[in-house]
Amino acid sequence: MNLKNESGQMVLEYILIAVIFVGITFAVTAAFRDNEILANLVAKPWQSLAGMIQNGKWGTPEATMDKHPNNHFMHGSLQGESAL
Repeated sequence: MNLKNESGQMVLEYILIAVIFVGITFAVTAAFRDNEILANLVAKPWQSLAGMIQNGKWGTPEATMDKHPNNHFMHGSLQGESAL
């Protein structure tokens, strides 16, 4: 088997495969950045969790502000209701 004619073919194939992988990596990175995929994975669930932490209800803090326990009219009386 004569390998003199194919001496650099393996190196060339590795370089081409590396270029393809780098290109795919840049394309996927650009798609993640343009579509804000990672931001949506973090920010959207955090908004719902922030509403639960601040106001005790699932949803955004702004939407659940009126459902905060301190906003409810709460009253107590030491006098009981009449039996009549």
